Amino acid sequence: MKIGICLSNNWGVEDVQSIFGIATRAEGLGFDSVWVSEHVFNVSYVFDRIGSKPYYDPMTILSYVAAITKRVRLGTSVRVLPYHNPVRLAKTAATLDVMSGGSVTLGVGVGVLEQELAAMNRPFAERGA
Repeated sequence: MKIGICLSNNWGVEDVQSIFGIATRAEGLGFDSVWVSEHVFNVSYVFDRIGSKPYYDPMTILSYVAAITKRVRLGTSVRVLPYHNPVRLAKTAATLDVMSGGSVTLGVGVGVLEQELAAMNRPFAERGA
């Protein structure tokens, strides 16, 4: 069995350095992986949970974590595909994977927040097409 931990990029933590502290501590404690998630806008239940506090970009967070860790795997849970050009997203993930010595797991999904998809000018009904 492998054990991972979700980093707090989505908890409304204003001190981004604390996220990096969690990552290095998790690695030191023997966790196998660290994970981040994605929302572009704080709408719906995201706003209810963290208000207007920051929800940090997952790949930027993982890039820094890759630079300060040695062994822990890096994962996204999840990148919302309709928000991105798939070729650019794949290239970004592949670049991070190379930079981190092959430690990236790219989790993807279609999104669940109609409000957020509308704000990104993406039709909710077509998000899985």
